[in-house]
Amino acid sequence: MVTDRGIVPVQGGQYKLLADEQVADLHNATMEVLEEVGIKLLHEEALALMESNGCSVDYDESIAKIPESVLMKCLSR
Repeated sequence: MVTDRGIVPVQGGQYKLLADEQVADLHNATMEVLEEVGIKLLHEEALALMESNGCSVDYDESIAKIPESVLMKCLSR
């Protein structure tokens, strides 16, 4: 279908920048960083919140390590 202005409408979600395997690789690499390296949080209350939700927290280094199960639970909300 072409509009009267010569435009072919395209439904969203058809263009894929990455293949499914590449998306999975990116997800796995991201999870490895979050679980093994963690993120630095310079706010004590944020660290406590992360810990209370299942993250491993090093208060001396201000690092929270996020397990995949915690991240996926959060994303599902």
